[in-house]
Amino acid sequence: RKGIGEGMKKIIILGIIIVISIGLLIFIIGGKKMSEQVLDGESHDERLAGYHEKINSTNIVSFTYTNPNYYVECKLDNNKIHIIANGGNSNERDGSSFKLDYTSDDNNLLKQLQQIVDKYNISKDNGRITKVDGLPAGLGDTISIIYDSGEKIYKSSNQYLTITEDAITEIYNAFRKNAQDNGYDFTTEKSNQDVYNDATEEYLQGTWKGKHFGDDIKVVIKDKNIKIYCNDNLTDDINYVIINGSIKPNKLKKDVTEAKDENDYEEFNGVSSLRKKNDISLVAYFTKESYSTCDLVKGDG
Repeated sequence: RKGIGEGMKKIIILGIIIVISIGLLIFIIGGKKMSEQVLDGESHDERLAGYHEKINSTNIVSFTYTNPNYYVECKLDNNKIHIIANGGNSNERDGSSFKLDYTSDDNNLLKQLQQIVDKYNISKDNGRITKVDGLPAGLGDTISIIYDSGEKIYKSSNQYLTITEDAITEIYNAFRKNAQDNGYDFTTEKSNQDVYNDATEEYLQGTWKGKHFGDDIKVVIKDKNIKIYCNDNLTDDINYVIINGSIKPNKLKKDVTEAKDENDYEEFNGVSSLRKKNDISLVAYFTKESYSTCDLVKGDG
């Protein structure tokens, strides 16, 4: 019996050691996973190596700046500058949204931007990147400048603006003046790119198919007429109108005598409305009972 008791003790002790070891392993692994998790509100402040506040060169060959209101970029290419700019209010369609992509022979913009860099000491805190987990990128800004010497300025934050409001305004005005000098402007009307990528009558022609919670949705568009089918049952056969990118029946709501926007038009029966999603598909909106959508792609009739 004495032998059996000692054996049992050894087994119990061994079991305790195993349990403790497993517990420690789980704790270590769990702690490691916890340390790898991204916690909202946690701030990260990084300094890029090789970025200095003193910049010897004054010849900018690339300049990019983005903030919540606009994006501008210019790059020197064969003694010309390639310029991209977009911004404005794309939601209200008040004409302020703009999108430009053009080449200019006037390199004076690069000199103006360097004057702004000097005036507002933009190279201060060069190489600093601040990120707060859980915040969208659009709350702050990012500036990137490259010189012919290879020197660079780069600052970014999703928490605050890295340059002053005055500097932001002057950068905007410099790019806009260049756009105006080249026959464009920071407006929808004076843009040279498709601002909204709306559907056109030509784009809509054909048969579009998709599924909405198990229902087969088919949309057949020929010229200005649209037929909508749900599970092969015809729900709509009417002319359509495209307004602010929304495809609606060409029928005004009661008591509306003149359309101001898409909300002045009736909705279809099978779907509520349609809109171009991208270059290969439409999105159908269902808003009569509860909001939902489905994608439609070109298919055989």
